[in-house]
Amino acid sequence: MIKKATFPEICQMIADGCPPRKIQIDSHVYEWKSGDFECLLDDYFLSELCNGRKIAYQERILDKAETEYLKAVIRPFKGAVSRIVKISSGRGEEFICISYHDNSNVGTDSMRFPSFKENTMYKNMVADRPYSLEELGL
Repeated sequence: MIKKATFPEICQMIADGCPPRKIQIDSHVYEWKSGDFECLLDDYFLSELCNGRKIAYQERILDKAETEYLKAVIRPFKGAVSRIVKISSGRGEEFICISYHDNSNVGTDSMRFPSFKENTMYKNMVADRPYSLEELGL
């Protein structure tokens, strides 16, 4: 989802631990990598460049709590995870399913989490769409 914010608002998102996935300034798109935007190395330059105008940004898919929880859950087998999906049951409930390669690396297995009321958790994930760890910031 693309939204707009001022440079100080984006800095506040970063300070709050919920940085945007990407920001776009003119024709340049900067992605969040390794905990910091490469373009934020010189805050003064960027603040002068943006000077009060709105900057397009792409919201992170997971919020801070969701990110921390899923990171902790997948930590022991992170290298084996192939995808994470929010699945809609069609009865007003959703659940998270993590697919991973089994120990033999021949097939895949999955782990289903308890269901929750629709649109109460993982709100920015599209139901029934597989996500990579990278897309989710994990």
